[in-house]
Amino acid sequence: GIVASFVLYKTKDYDATCLGFLATLGLPALFKLASVPLVDLGLAFFSTQAICHFVYWVEGRRKSTHLVIMGFAWGLALGCKYNGLLALSLFTPLGLLFALRSRVGILALIWALILSGACFLISYAPWAARNYAWTGNPLY
Repeated sequence: GIVASFVLYKTKDYDATCLGFLATLGLPALFKLASVPLVDLGLAFFSTQAICHFVYWVEGRRKSTHLVIMGFAWGLALGCKYNGLLALSLFTPLGLLFALRSRVGILALIWALILSGACFLISYAPWAARNYAWTGNPLY
């Protein structure tokens, strides 16, 4: 539903939106994951939120709230499952490339990294502190 709403907002093409929504519903893995209490869907949700808010910010809205939500969403994604670190490490260079190709200024991009990075650290800090207290390693 979230991805379909994003596609509809960006393209205004109802046919593509419905097709994407039906294709997502047709995935057997989605029904399997939705029927058991796993964190994979939470990871997908928070990662999608972060990417959508970054795209909103790059495409001209330039509101700090988008960066704050993106930072908190990445922190929650990493808190859900450590595969969020893989998603974040793939997103970061691609997001920077996308922002630079979209003519975002360097100072605006540095501000975005600082603000979203601070929000990421605030939202991930409880999990990192707990992991460090239990294992001596903030990522394990």
